[in-house]
Amino acid sequence: MAVVGEIFLERETANDEDGVVVAVHVDSGQAVKSGQPLFDVEHSKATMEVCASVDGFVLHELAKGTSVTFGSRIACVVDAIDAHGSAPPSPAGASQQAKAPLEAARISSGDKPSVGTAAASSSPAGGRRPKLSRAAAKLADQFGLTGADFMVDLVSTADVRKKIGAGRTSAQTLPGRREAAPPLTVEALSNVGLAERISPRKSEEISLLQTGAGNTTQSTLGVRIGKIRSRREAGDTFQGKILDLVVFEASRLMKQFPKLNSAFSENQIFKYSSINAGVAFDSGAKLVVYGIENSNAKSLREIREEIEDSLDRYLSDRLSLREMTRATFTVTDLSASQMEFVLPILPARQSCIIGVTRNSKEEFSTYVGFDHRVTEGREVALFLDQLADRIASFDRQTMATEPARCFFCETSAGDGLNDDKRGLLKIVRPGGDEVLCCNTCWLGW
Repeated sequence: MAVVGEIFLERETANDEDGVVVAVHVDSGQAVKSGQPLFDVEHSKATMEVCASVDGFVLHELAKGTSVTFGSRIACVVDAIDAHGSAPPSPAGASQQAKAPLEAARISSGDKPSVGTAAASSSPAGGRRPKLSRAAAKLADQFGLTGADFMVDLVSTADVRKKIGAGRTSAQTLPGRREAAPPLTVEALSNVGLAERISPRKSEEISLLQTGAGNTTQSTLGVRIGKIRSRREAGDTFQGKILDLVVFEASRLMKQFPKLNSAFSENQIFKYSSINAGVAFDSGAKLVVYGIENSNAKSLREIREEIEDSLDRYLSDRLSLREMTRATFTVTDLSASQMEFVLPILPARQSCIIGVTRNSKEEFSTYVGFDHRVTEGREVALFLDQLADRIASFDRQTMATEPARCFFCETSAGDGLNDDKRGLLKIVRPGGDEVLCCNTCWLGW
């Protein structure tokens, strides 16, 4: 007897992780033909029909009302069955999947081993022979574990990591993995909201990221904002910078992108109930992140004043522990030096950090480092687009209430260079945006 076919629940919609069996057309152990309908599974968009892929005898544990996960193995087809409707004993050396063909129906998509890649472990007491996927077997071998150490019949890497974690000290880490931040608790952060358990699909994606070449779950995306006029007087803390504006606009956007104002812990996403923008300070001796409490409810002027005050207290080492641990996302300003790119690293218990840079053309860019376990690149790209548009829009509004100035040298129409009263030229830049140009800059070209 051998397994001749496996039946997986294929994904038909990106919106659903699970479906519900609404009809079972064939009992377990019954002979089936290739293409014969076996089950009907309903999801949010429609009802899908699951059919046999080969001729044989189907084995399953499904009933009407059973919840099934897309991507999981829900049944298998064998080439023989005994008179009692169950698979007969297999000869020595037969596939473990043939001995226990229904194991797959109890495995979620994030834990299922690859077909034909399992490696048998030593037999525990009672004759039970657990199977380990290749990845699980390799990891288990590094820690001296065998199949006898597990109480499940099909062992995944998650099972191995759980077993290792239960027996290791806090100083030990898994091969190729960084020690995770301590689990989030309500006592640790009072503004932690309700937890959202991640889906099986997301669990599988996280596993792939952690075992890939990069061995990381952080990604980074960036966007060029362009030139934003310096709205500061000489000697001002924010002269030539847009840190305050980024904090102001990003805080207001967080209500639309709550996953960027969240944290990942214990396979769950914790969404913060308040928005506290963190500002990174680093004088070269100590990097800290000061949290502006309820930053989304504060005006630009209030944010500027609080940043200036906290910077003074940071330099005199007077910030409290609570002020340095309450941020729910962070902004780090690197625009004091000219650079083209930054890869901002996420602080503990956050899923978003925004880096601000300025290149040689005096144009600003923003980069978002984000936790891929919490959100997706598409959502971060949308956030960046809206943030850049808000910053540019704010600058345009400010220009409308001030004297017209040259985009390149910021000379106003009333300055000495324009005493001939010719005013400013309106020109179109290569990107299509219209700007003002003084006579001196125009002739200088």
